[in-house]
Amino acid sequence: MTKKTARDAFLADCEPYFLDAVHTIAEFARRTQEIVGEAVDRHRGPLFQALGFPEDEVVRSDYSWPDKLQKTKPTDGLELGKRLKVSDRLDTVIYRYWEGEEKKAGICAWIRIKGDLEGFRKAIENVPFPETDDLWDEEFESGGVYYVWRVLKDSEIAQLASKLDEFIEYYIHLLTEIGGVRKLLT
Repeated sequence: MTKKTARDAFLADCEPYFLDAVHTIAEFARRTQEIVGEAVDRHRGPLFQALGFPEDEVVRSDYSWPDKLQKTKPTDGLELGKRLKVSDRLDTVIYRYWEGEEKKAGICAWIRIKGDLEGFRKAIENVPFPETDDLWDEEFESGGVYYVWRVLKDSEIAQLASKLDEFIEYYIHLLTEIGGVRKLLT
């Protein structure tokens, strides 16, 4: 006879709630991606213009990191949103994020370009954030990835659609101020 472990007890205790929990998580992820996609659609024209590509050259898809929610550990972050990609020349994602350890949530975009990375970095340095508080930040990573994000306060979560609009409008402004992304590509 096998010995019952704490893991077995956990599974037995959670069994009645498992299917409902999985469906709730799946619906939450699906709805989050829909809300981000709707915000991207509302700004489609100016966004594609700032990227410098016609809409028919841009492949749109759902984005999640990790790629499967069941891979997430309690200390991991989670990202759900929309990806816009032009072959191997441009890749950008607009998404909601949750940080596991810091218990923060927000809106982020990252962009990876194949081109003049130093010119991109220098051009972006001179574009101020729309607000002067500590909710906004940015970072360049090696490999040519630029991140810009805004932390959401608890009181702003219910205003997600309008906060996404504000964020995407800033992202478009940022890309437009540097003269568009396409000119930096090789």
